Amino acid sequence: TEQVAKAAPDGYTLLVADVGQLAINPHLYSKLPYDPVKDLVAVSLAGTAPLFLVVHPSVPAANFTELIALARAKPGALTYGSSGTGSIHHLSMEALKSAFGLDIVHVPYKGTGQSVPALLGGQVSMLFSAGPSLAAHLKTGGVRVLAVNTAKRSAQAPDVPAIAEFGVADYDYPAEIGVLAPAGTPVAIVSKLSAEIARAVKHTETAQRFAQLGIDPVGSTAEAYAAQNRLAYERYARVVRIAGAKLD
Repeated sequence: TEQVAKAAPDGYTLLVADVGQLAINPHLYSKLPYDPVKDLVAVSLAGTAPLFLVVHPSVPAANFTELIALARAKPGALTYGSSGTGSIHHLSMEALKSAFGLDIVHVPYKGTGQSVPALLGGQVSMLFSAGPSLAAHLKTGGVRVLAVNTAKRSAQAPDVPAIAEFGVADYDYPAEIGVLAPAGTPVAIVSKLSAEIARAVKHTETAQRFAQLGIDPVGSTAEAYAAQNRLAYERYARVVRIAGAKLD
């Protein structure tokens, strides 16, 4: 991110970034070698990767409403795993806890390679994870999916309700994968790149690959992606503050 931020603004050096680099890290670290607002210009939101809320089969909750009721009835009894403090998996759950007034204990791991097996083994009650990490376990009944961490349902699993449907209209915490350029890149170049990315993500092979990775294609305009980044920046500032997360 730093290298792209300092690169020549000629359209030949681009950054593929997620919401962590742009909207989460600025609130986790007291000092970064780049400013995502001043040093980069949005080109296009290529896609979003929703995270699914899943529970271990031993958790006596058949749906999201029952899970919330269970957590309220037994504060501190349920646990959730994440891929680490400050990760989108961690902050999605902290936002959920804040929205519904829940006490669920955080158990951070070093990546989903540890957190998902911990859920399967019953070491934690629940977690948020991307679809591909869960697909095989959903088929075998190793986990139960209750909701998705977005404002709208995902095309990957249209029968799974979005958390925003349960009275939290502004709840929207998917991973966002976009393309950015160094600040100062001419508008004409940004517009050209944005249009081509929007066309590329709709290509059949790209859409198929995105589906394998658990990504919903978007291909937004530069203006729409810039607006989304501003919204995400403010949203995560609030959640990081609530979670008390710091990495330095």
